[in-house]
Amino acid sequence: MGTVMRARISSDRNSISSEAFSFDGNIQHILVPNHPLLNFDQAITLSTWFKINAIPDRESFLLSHGSWQQRWKLSLTPTRQLRWTVNSLNGIKDLDSATELLPGTYHQVTATYDGSYMALYLDGELETVAPFTGKIRTTTLPMLFGQMWPDDAQYNFAGCWTKFESTTMHFLPIK
Repeated sequence: MGTVMRARISSDRNSISSEAFSFDGNIQHILVPNHPLLNFDQAITLSTWFKINAIPDRESFLLSHGSWQQRWKLSLTPTRQLRWTVNSLNGIKDLDSATELLPGTYHQVTATYDGSYMALYLDGELETVAPFTGKIRTTTLPMLFGQMWPDDAQYNFAGCWTKFESTTMHFLPIK
């Protein structure tokens, strides 16, 4: 279970109340304490619905587990693109979406890594895929929703999150 750090309960993409969290881009985030079960190293698939409230003037983090420096992260760039980053034993790789996102619209994002490929899907469509290999590095840091590092709010996300899922299974990139 995570600890909600001032994030507000909000309505989801279907206007169902209390089914999402809203983040202000300042101090609000959710912290999930690190656990050995979070440090899987073979494959990962993340999927969530999100909405951005404002375009940041710096990269902002939707989700981070050790960020790009230690493990992986999903972020929004100032050019309005999603960025999926994995740090493996063989290096660090970024994948940027082709689609530029606008504030106020919910999107579904799915990010995958299977030890051979990274892929990024937006609204059910494959945005980008690239070869990349190696076991995912581990970290002692917590997993954070809406924030890059514990106690560092300079890259916090302004928007809403709903329906987050994570699995160690992977899906082949099919276009």
